[in-house]
Amino acid sequence: MKSGSASANSSQALLSILPVLLLPLGLVLLAVIITYFRRRQQSKANPQIRFDKPLWRASFDTFGAVVLIWAILYFLFPIQDNQIRFSPQLSGLFSNPIIAIGTIIFIPLAISGIFLWYLINGVKPLVYRGDYDRALKFVLRWKWLPVMQNILINLEGSILHLAGRYTEAEACFSKVEVASRNPKKNQRQARGSNLGSLGWALMRQQRYAEALKVFEESIELYPEGSDNFSGLGETLLWMGNASQEALKYLDRGIENKRYRMNTDRFVWGELLANRAWALAQSGDCDQALKTYQQALTETEQECLPALAGLHVRGAYILRLCGDDAKATSELNAALKIDPSGGYGQLAKAALDVPQEKIGLSQLSIPADGVTVVNAIRRSTPPQRTIKTVRENLMLVAQGSSYSYVYLLRPQTDGSTVLQVVVDQAASVENAINNTDLKAGLTSLMANVKRTTTDSGYAAEHLKSIANAVSQPAPAAEAAEAVPPTATSTGGYDTAAVFARKSLPSVTAKDRPAGSLNPSWYAGMSFVMTPFISSLVLSYFWRRLGKTSWMWISMAFAILLPLVGLGGAFILARNAPPNLQFSLILGGAGIWYGYAFALASVLEGPYQKWHQGGKEALVNYPYKWGRAALVGMGTVAAAVILGTVLTITQPGPQKFDHELMSLTYPPNWTVGDTNKLQSCATDSECFAWLYEKRYGYSNILFGRFHLTSTNTAASVERFTWNNLSRQNEGMTLELRDTVQISGMEAARRFYFYPSNDPAYTEKVYGMQIYLVRGEYAYFISEWSANKGIFNENKTAIDQILSSYVLKAGLDGFASKPVRWSYPIGNPLVNWG
Repeated sequence: MKSGSASANSSQALLSILPVLLLPLGLVLLAVIITYFRRRQQSKANPQIRFDKPLWRASFDTFGAVVLIWAILYFLFPIQDNQIRFSPQLSGLFSNPIIAIGTIIFIPLAISGIFLWYLINGVKPLVYRGDYDRALKFVLRWKWLPVMQNILINLEGSILHLAGRYTEAEACFSKVEVASRNPKKNQRQARGSNLGSLGWALMRQQRYAEALKVFEESIELYPEGSDNFSGLGETLLWMGNASQEALKYLDRGIENKRYRMNTDRFVWGELLANRAWALAQSGDCDQALKTYQQALTETEQECLPALAGLHVRGAYILRLCGDDAKATSELNAALKIDPSGGYGQLAKAALDVPQEKIGLSQLSIPADGVTVVNAIRRSTPPQRTIKTVRENLMLVAQGSSYSYVYLLRPQTDGSTVLQVVVDQAASVENAINNTDLKAGLTSLMANVKRTTTDSGYAAEHLKSIANAVSQPAPAAEAAEAVPPTATSTGGYDTAAVFARKSLPSVTAKDRPAGSLNPSWYAGMSFVMTPFISSLVLSYFWRRLGKTSWMWISMAFAILLPLVGLGGAFILARNAPPNLQFSLILGGAGIWYGYAFALASVLEGPYQKWHQGGKEALVNYPYKWGRAALVGMGTVAAAVILGTVLTITQPGPQKFDHELMSLTYPPNWTVGDTNKLQSCATDSECFAWLYEKRYGYSNILFGRFHLTSTNTAASVERFTWNNLSRQNEGMTLELRDTVQISGMEAARRFYFYPSNDPAYTEKVYGMQIYLVRGEYAYFISEWSANKGIFNENKTAIDQILSSYVLKAGLDGFASKPVRWSYPIGNPLVNWG
């Protein structure tokens, strides 16, 4: 016997812990399945994709999100009595279908918005003060989330870029670009912005040809951007001799940014500084210095990396304008502000590079002329343009401030004597354009010898070329050095980019993000109400050049709620019960239908305007008939929905007893009074009603015998004295009188502790007593807490108002006897 009992106990223990063991295994399996199908979908969208984590490792990342979602669902829908029920915190939330739909849409949007706000506001202060390591840790902390991966990876790449880790940043931006190439999704702006970031990472690695291609695609996708125009302009400045072309892009970026100054204001300073750099390359130093000062004044001072970037660009500008001392001061300032970031690295590199100086030097290099010429080309930075004057004998590297003349003299032993002359760009230009080239060069060399006796810079420059001779570049790298749209003169054909797509003629102020179109605002009417949606949609008329139509649309947006909903409620008041809900939903349908109709008539012209500006809307045929059909269809759908809900929704239920009767709402049900201990021992119970959705509100009807003539008030006070004396923790809130079944009744509201120790809130109760004959009739209501009682108060009041004691004689004892109170505890303890 003992062995059998132990075996049974072991089996029960195993069964009790089995769900605890199976739950994590089930969640792990679910995470693996989700990860597998996500990867399968990504592979279909892009067959070239390569995943950097094995399936089990990626599933581990997904597991955290699955656990979080399970915990939220378990809180919202707890399991009680082997049934899944709504949490009491959601009581009444889904009683209205419109509220339910709005909630289902709003909750994911709200969670996403709150998380994105938390993410940006958590990273921003760290990045702004140059604390890249902590900012990176903050972002990587959330990489396990299966959602918002593109945002997280893009943010990671942006931090790496500012930290000067350009190769890693490029990998992040490239990964986002691969994931964004989904033809089923309209991610024009997001892709364009990410490609702009990728272009910056390529430019910082001096891969200018690739950067130009990427910036071109970014501008094609996102012509209303500003950072991508700034990046393309700066790439041209690094390539040299393209300042005028760069100005066209920078001016377009400035025009776009002028109307979006509320976010990323540091981009404004960056654009102005790059414009100043382009002006300095063009020789307009006065205007360049003024623009640079404007950039310093108007930029976002709190963003230290961007501020360091301005000082670096300021150093380039000052060097071009001949003020090397101030340029060095700007570089030192940038290095101090951003010592561990990308701009700090640029500043350090510029400080380590010897400053260009006028000089003359020569060096014998053990290589033939062709090899030396190739080494000169590789050693020449993109800011200078190579011009061949005599093949393999004389080259000129033309810069904005200084130019280099290379003279090659092949020797009989196979070596080459290389002579370099470094002088002001204007002096070199005059020398090589002289009709007598030999006389021009002789004059140039003589002038250099008179000007300086220090040719150390020229000598070091020749040594760097000699080193380049011993380390030839790979053929692929050499081929990459020529930009695909470079002209024969070494410049850059701006039209090759602008010709790819005709850009809208309107400014960024008039071009909102493509996703925020009329249809989007109409869909958001379930969240922001059709009133706000209609007002926002009415504003679209102003963008389309129809200001007078805007005011008319706004007037309808204000009047329709009054006419539609107000009229529907007036009609419903006098209509049969089975038509009331349909009329009210029809009034709401007029409200929503107006928003959808307005979006329908605006969608076509909005898309046309977004592509070609207001000029494209001249004589545009607005589709008023389609809008009317959409509006009337919405009203008809609302009426049909109300009719269906009315038909399928059961009406009030009737409960009939030999001593009493009542009606109760369809979302309440009748319980078995035999399950209540007090009904079996102390009282005669007629009916037990409870709210059947989650059973947190209950009402019990019954009676007990009186031994003397008493009023309802005296019965109420006597029962309370007994209850409070026998049960600790009971608190009386209120006493009053109420009419029940045409008789005066005594009522009290009170709190008492639950029998369940885990339930910390006090149960809220209401008890009503009325006396007829020798019986006291009681109505006892109890709810899990006062909040739930208030939520169900309307239904409780309806039940009480329908309560009727049937006509009849209640016997009364012929002689008085002592009191015998049968209820020593609350009728039903919550627990």
